[in-house]
Amino acid sequence: MKWTLATVTAVLLAASPAIAAPAPVVVVEDAVNTTVAERENSGAGKRIVLWEWTNTRDIDSVGNLRTSAGKLSSSKEIKNIMNWETWRPTELPTGLYYQPMVRTKAQTSGDAWNNLLSAINSQPNKNQKPIVHFYNEPEYNGISAQDAANTWKSLMLPLRSSKGVELVGPAISSSPEGVAWLKSFMGYLSSSEKPNYVGAHFYTNKDSGVDGEISAAKNHLSGLISSYGLPLIVSEIASTSRNYNDVYKFTTTMSDWLDGQSKVKMYGFFGVSRQPVNDFVSPQAQLLDTSGSWTALGKYLGGF
Repeated sequence: MKWTLATVTAVLLAASPAIAAPAPVVVVEDAVNTTVAERENSGAGKRIVLWEWTNTRDIDSVGNLRTSAGKLSSSKEIKNIMNWETWRPTELPTGLYYQPMVRTKAQTSGDAWNNLLSAINSQPNKNQKPIVHFYNEPEYNGISAQDAANTWKSLMLPLRSSKGVELVGPAISSSPEGVAWLKSFMGYLSSSEKPNYVGAHFYTNKDSGVDGEISAAKNHLSGLISSYGLPLIVSEIASTSRNYNDVYKFTTTMSDWLDGQSKVKMYGFFGVSRQPVNDFVSPQAQLLDTSGSWTALGKYLGGF
């Protein structure tokens, strides 16, 4: 990524006026309708649905949204859900694991923290430990690495010791600022205080060639694994190209690669919303259409 989605996430998580409808998506159906069995690493179950909050808001007013939510129960590729919040979207199948996020300092107290504790205590079964994410691109949200480390030690580590949760470290962008911030944060932690998983984001440069961006993504994510010796959860990744064929190639190539990496625990492609949240993300990468139905690319990632 040559830029950050911090501003996108801020828009996504705040109440805002209706966003103009995206430009029409040109879909190459034959290219996307690859059966699950034909994929290199099908059925890995590593994919996270990044369920945008407006889906929850509009679940009863947009007819196809509830059907799309229900379809997740049949996916062999998707076992986990996120919404950048500490409350679980009740419209999503109860059999999916919910991964809450302490996105900013605002989620460290009050109702947000109580929601987090409730989410931890209500996992669907014991086959997977609860996973909790900590901070979303803090390098762009005015949070110093030292302050984050202090909060990590005082609030997050006790969750691991008392509740048995697995902790995802701060999800940084792939910018130099993000990489430097994470290095500083990790430097404040002893070996026993390190997260269970390194958190990461990757977005392409919309004007760069797709092959170069695929290489950049692999190199960045592999570098994080190598630097810290910990498995990775990629909580946001997407192509921002306006060329559908490039978006398709990046998405399918990277999903197969991520499925096959033993040190990648899980990953989520961005765009599970009916409209792009702003001009940074690509209309071509949307996983839902304006009616709330899964797009061809969304069906590919879901294995539907």
